[in-house]
Amino acid sequence: MVRGQAPELLFGKGYTKVVDWWTLGILLWEMLTGLPPFYSEDVNEMYRRILYDELVFPPNMSEPARDLLVKVRALLLCRQKFMRTTQAQPLACKSFMFFFSFHFSFFKIFFNNSC
Repeated sequence: MVRGQAPELLFGKGYTKVVDWWTLGILLWEMLTGLPPFYSEDVNEMYRRILYDELVFPPNMSEPARDLLVKVRALLLCRQKFMRTTQAQPLACKSFMFFFSFHFSFFKIFFNNSC
């Protein structure tokens, strides 16, 4: 079961690849906190949270992780899909303080130099 579907999917509207930016935000949040941002054992409650609730940051989080989640919330977990549609998204994500020591150039080997 997908635990963090994008709002446009829950509304049954058409979707584009901007859904992938939402999914990346969900994945990063879950990797840092252990649970998806809107998690509930009750699926209907989880969907309601995705559509209407504000994100709540976990306490005692490192500054780089908090900085990442703040930016993820603003860039990737925005409910308005038009706010997630920008060509600058990959560059913005790569510039997050959390990825400061990450070497994206390593992945050029696998992605035809597009990183």
